[in-house]
Amino acid sequence: MKRLTPVIYAYLEQEESVGRISCAAHTVNGVCPLHGHDFYELELTIAGRGRQWLNSACVPLERGSLYLCTPEDVHRVEPDEPLQVISIHFPPETARRFGLETARARAAKLSAEAYGTLAPLATAAAKEQGAYAELQYQGVTALLLERLLREGREYAAAPSGQRMQQALRFLRENYANPALRLRDAADACGLSACHFSATFSAAVGCGFSEYLANYRLSRAGALLAESEHSVSEIAYETGFGSLSHFFRVFRQAYGCTPRDYRERAMKAQSAEKL
Repeated sequence: MKRLTPVIYAYLEQEESVGRISCAAHTVNGVCPLHGHDFYELELTIAGRGRQWLNSACVPLERGSLYLCTPEDVHRVEPDEPLQVISIHFPPETARRFGLETARARAAKLSAEAYGTLAPLATAAAKEQGAYAELQYQGVTALLLERLLREGREYAAAPSGQRMQQALRFLRENYANPALRLRDAADACGLSACHFSATFSAAVGCGFSEYLANYRLSRAGALLAESEHSVSEIAYETGFGSLSHFFRVFRQAYGCTPRDYRERAMKAQSAEKL
């Protein structure tokens, strides 16, 4: 099992999030499995190298890489070295104000001149926490989108990619069920188990069972970092029917126990507030 980076599937369901933009800097240290969002993700790579599969296309990630992933798209990220990125998230309501109703996944490599202009603005916006932070987010988002829409290449989802969106949505809604099986997902997509398994593996880069385990572990990592639920509660909330199995696969994926992971996350959060 590959070492994982927790993917926080932050779907903008809270009423106060409607119409708002978030902008933050973070580092991707490990594999982010195939996933989709119900929001738009605009991301600029500041440092590091790797690749992502944007829908079914492999796109390099390096300093100056810029991409947009819409709610109609799926992607996964595999860093060769830690990727430092600025991530901007916004809901469909905001996307309409930017004229993105029909936009699909798009990626570009900024020129040195464009990067030299835009990267400092994006980095400064990610640090902004004041009363006018969202105005700064909007300005940076508009500048990045203008460059991306003018110079970037579109990576629209193929019919198989649309099937994967359907499959991933089904997994998001049902991963907590420890009895979830490949055939359940195949039935939800209207495919035979054999066809679904082959299509899923080709799109995701691993089998259904491995992906489901990684998804559950990613959710468990996010809950350990963000909630006060006990380790056993989190194990069962994320679809692990056995606590001993959860401890074993968690250590394989993250290199530490769930309790140690939580302590490290708390220390990291405290350090960020200083």
